[in-house]
Amino acid sequence: CLIAGVAATGAAVLLYLKTSNNQELTKRKGLGLDHYWPYNVVSKHTNSSVKAHVVSQCQDFENVLDLFLQELQHVKVIGFDCEWTSLSGKPLPVALLQLSTVSGFCLLIRLCCYTGNLPRQLLDVLSDVRIIKVGVGPLEDAKKLLHDYGIVVSGCLDLRSLDMRNRQTKDHIGLKGLALLYLDVSMNKSKHIQCSNWQSKTLSNEQIHYAANDAFIAARLFSVMSHCKLEDDLQLQAVLKDAVTDTVWSIVTSYCQGLVDCKFKQKNKNQ
Repeated sequence: CLIAGVAATGAAVLLYLKTSNNQELTKRKGLGLDHYWPYNVVSKHTNSSVKAHVVSQCQDFENVLDLFLQELQHVKVIGFDCEWTSLSGKPLPVALLQLSTVSGFCLLIRLCCYTGNLPRQLLDVLSDVRIIKVGVGPLEDAKKLLHDYGIVVSGCLDLRSLDMRNRQTKDHIGLKGLALLYLDVSMNKSKHIQCSNWQSKTLSNEQIHYAANDAFIAARLFSVMSHCKLEDDLQLQAVLKDAVTDTVWSIVTSYCQGLVDCKFKQKNKNQ
């Protein structure tokens, strides 16, 4: 998928040829993945803000669902989280489903007051294993959604597992720790908000920001963590180099189409 993206990105190809000068691929002088890494919509030091859209009924999906799905055509990752309220220590059904793209386009779906089925397009995305749902403890959230509403969520990736593999450590940290480590972001994980009433008639601005930020940070973490791993993967960069070379040569030869093995014909100046 990434190699195909390279083939379609002529500008990135030309930039690579201009800057590489056939130098040996190294971590410092690689392919410049920023130019065609589709998940690098936001990076470590980007000042980005989440764009939250609260969905309480079917009509609220108008316009926003299409925009959400458009981003997933090329950036197949979703920041995924759920919130619910407990009563006398017993967890109630999921009240809020949070879904965010890497760019921060976030849907906050209030399942506690939503009537009817979610749009088929969204259900297909949630069950599609090719679209990765990232978060901390996403499998547990997926199981609760299935139990509470029969909603199938596949393709879950726990960011703690990815971090442990990247850093080759047995120590694991939560979303707040990951955000600080990879993004230099200090998250507000106040118990006052976390344990608030997610089934209230209307969500407070604090609740909206907290919920949307959890999903957005998860998607953003995947982007930065994966990008860092790619930059260290010299074998992949060698493959990309070959793909870039082949693609550029195909473009160059297309300029000569219809001229090879053809006798030169001088145009009449009057034409």
